[in-house]
Amino acid sequence: MTRDMALIRKLLIDIEGHPNKISRISYDEHTQEEVNYHISLMINAGLLDGTYRRSENVSSMAPSQIFINSITWSGHEVLDNLRKEDVWNIIKTEFKNDSIDTIVSVAKDLAIGFAKKKLTSLLDENKP
Repeated sequence: MTRDMALIRKLLIDIEGHPNKISRISYDEHTQEEVNYHISLMINAGLLDGTYRRSENVSSMAPSQIFINSITWSGHEVLDNLRKEDVWNIIKTEFKNDSIDTIVSVAKDLAIGFAKKKLTSLLDENKP
């Protein structure tokens, strides 16, 4: 199964807006197996606090059950960067096949770069 950064972004946004612990998330455009697989990746990457279980009699790489307690601090940081459309557009086109660590690092660097550019613009506007 391949990693889908758009699904990871969507999951982070939806989980952030959910006030309670989560044991199931589903989307019409994705199978439950795809969703659970991506949640397990996010738990393993430290973006989510949660657990998952794989059924012993199923050959799927995806867990059969997921339990999400919350988004971690790192998950919030990643989401804050991926939520920015300019950052997201670059990530989804130029870095879609890179590792999650690379994407997290690039998203952070892009967000910092865009913030510095904005700050420079604001400072230039306020020059006498």
